[in-house]
Amino acid sequence: MRAGDYERAVREYGEATRLDPDDSDARTALAKARVGAVSGRLDGAREALAAGKLVDAAHDVGEAERLLPGDQQVAVLADEVLAAVVKAVHVHILARQHLMALTLIDEVRGSLPDREGRLATEQTRTHAMWVSALTEGRDAAIKLGRVGDALLQERQLIALQPSAVERAKCGQLRTQLRQKYEVVIEQEPTVEEGRDRRQADPGRRMLEIGRRLAQVGDGQWLRVVSPDESGRGKGLVLGYAASEPRIRLEREVREGRGEYQAGTMQVPNPRRGPLEQRALDLERSAIDGERDVARSDEEARQAALEVEREGQTPDITTPAERRLFDARARLDAARADLIERRAQLQRARDDLAREPPFLLEPVMRTHSYDIELLTVRAMSVLTTTVGLRNKPSTPLTRPVTVAASDTTWSAQPILNLPGDPANLPSDRELEAMLADALTNELSAQIQAAFARVVDDQRARAMALDGDARVEQLVVFLAMDPAVADPEVDALLWEVRGIPAAGALLDTCGMP
Repeated sequence: MRAGDYERAVREYGEATRLDPDDSDARTALAKARVGAVSGRLDGAREALAAGKLVDAAHDVGEAERLLPGDQQVAVLADEVLAAVVKAVHVHILARQHLMALTLIDEVRGSLPDREGRLATEQTRTHAMWVSALTEGRDAAIKLGRVGDALLQERQLIALQPSAVERAKCGQLRTQLRQKYEVVIEQEPTVEEGRDRRQADPGRRMLEIGRRLAQVGDGQWLRVVSPDESGRGKGLVLGYAASEPRIRLEREVREGRGEYQAGTMQVPNPRRGPLEQRALDLERSAIDGERDVARSDEEARQAALEVEREGQTPDITTPAERRLFDARARLDAARADLIERRAQLQRARDDLAREPPFLLEPVMRTHSYDIELLTVRAMSVLTTTVGLRNKPSTPLTRPVTVAASDTTWSAQPILNLPGDPANLPSDRELEAMLADALTNELSAQIQAAFARVVDDQRARAMALDGDARVEQLVVFLAMDPAVADPEVDALLWEVRGIPAAGALLDTCGMP
């Protein structure tokens, strides 16, 4: 409260009175805080009202009413704010800014709940006046032949009050607009210079291309007139000539290589070397063991002779007897070791015997053969002119080629490789592929020409004023709905009070 933050003080004192309803000091302080908060809100509302910020003014005075319901000063200011809002709504209506009027009402309704009825009445009235203005504008535009302007206002009517009747009217206007302003490309197929017309016979092939091109403008304001259609078109003229297809077969030979087994040959077994070395090492070890046994046996024999010379010594063990005992123990150990060494040697000899001295190894040879790359190409020279009637453009000539390739080789029995025949399209299939390529090229040229027409339509519309500009801008937006143009949307909003016209014109309010 001392810091002047009265609205926070209201919250804190309100919580205090909730916790202790009998605290008279808290109730008194709460009343003072509300007066301070309301005073701040009223000052803010008056400043916002003076600055023309009606939404802010409504918010502040609405908060003041919530803080201090029934206060006469607050009610008077709330009525002033409501009167200013109503006046601003009427100004928007006079300026054909009905959407801004409705938006203003929506923004202040939540802030002035006690005046909900008056604001709801103004909203209904504004909505009805917008519907009436759009209806009158649409009817006037239809009477003056401004189909695009009529369609724009009809589409906003559907957004305000959807109905099957209005959607039907919208569909009719869209059809009329397309019929009135659509871009028609008339085809004028020609024959090559220097060729007899009967020999060239472009008729059937060109007619087929024409029928395909007639589908190019699907979804856009573009219609392609096939050569067999009667009547003269308007707008762009597409002249084209396609030479007779030339089919050429190209061959390119490269070498293929593969290995095959031509026989076998004996080669030393690489696994025998380590086994032979192991057997040799063990044989040497066994010989060393035999020498150890012979040496130990001689030592035992000498010790026995020494004991024999000493004679009987029943009461004591002489050194000679101890030497005999040790010599015989070494002899036994040497004999056991020799047995183990001989056993190892035998196992090594058995392993060596199982491993053959030679192995059979395959003999590989390389075989070369021809692989043929076959490429078949079909080419036609396409000459086109795309321009406005009476303003022919420079002919554009470019080759159109389609190709298919495959590899082939004869069977190679030595490699166990079956032959691979070439799988190439027939001449008839190539001509069909070429016709597709010609159609795609012509289609791309038509789309580029149509894009130029759309750009020209925008420039033409921007050069106009008033209702004429509105009409031509709608035509521009409707010709290619996929392209957004914020500048055009802003202009139509300024003149007709209809927002986002480009997106609005995309459909007639149907899913």
